[in-house]
Amino acid sequence: MLQVGMAADVDVFPDSAEYGALREQGKLIGPETVGRFYAWLLTQTDDQSYSANQWDIRDESHHDVWIGSRGLYDAP
Repeated sequence: MLQVGMAADVDVFPDSAEYGALREQGKLIGPETVGRFYAWLLTQTDDQSYSANQWDIRDESHHDVWIGSRGLYDAP
C-alpha cells in the first residue's frame, strides 16, 4: 500500500519524498511494531502519563517497556 501512496501525485501524498528516503535507509517501522507500540501506549500507560507526554515511537526512553531487546526496525 505504501508503494501506491508513494507513487501518487505530491498533492495527494505530500510526504512521498520523506517516506521514500526512510524506506531507502531501512527506517520504515513495520505495521506490527507500530501496532505493538499503540497497544502498549493505549492500554499500559496511565491517564496522567498519557496526557502529559507527546509520544514518539522513535523515543528510546520507553523502548525497553514495550519492545524489549528487539530493534525498532526489526521484523517481528
